[in-house]
Amino acid sequence: QVSNDLCASFPLAEIVLTVNDIPSGQPGSQTVCGDENGEFTFDLTQFNASLGAPAVAVSWYEDQNANNLILDPATFTSGSVSVFAVVDNSFCASQPIEFELVVNPTPIAVSNALAVCADTLNQFTFKFVRLTS
Repeated sequence: QVSNDLCASFPLAEIVLTVNDIPSGQPGSQTVCGDENGEFTFDLTQFNASLGAPAVAVSWYEDQNANNLILDPATFTSGSVSVFAVVDNSFCASQPIEFELVVNPTPIAVSNALAVCADTLNQFTFKFVRLTS
């Protein structure tokens, strides 16, 4: 019922109240090899579906409090860092969901010169071994 202190509405109006669930999602991670500066350009939008929450929109942030919006999540360049996604289902928004980005250093190959002496048939054999660090 609506009232203006002098009169009240009639008849009574029915109000339907719908309580929507707050979306939630699953934390995630992505590991890549970086460039010579230890950085990689991520397309964070490709991880939207992996958060595990139906969403109309996903916003990405550099901090857990969702204060520093990542303006272009399709080209986010960084080293190893955690970013945070907020999932919005057009009614409610989730709490920030952590997504860890791990950038491993790219191994550097070192060139070496090899000198050998050929055998009597002017042949030689090399044995290459795979080295890992």
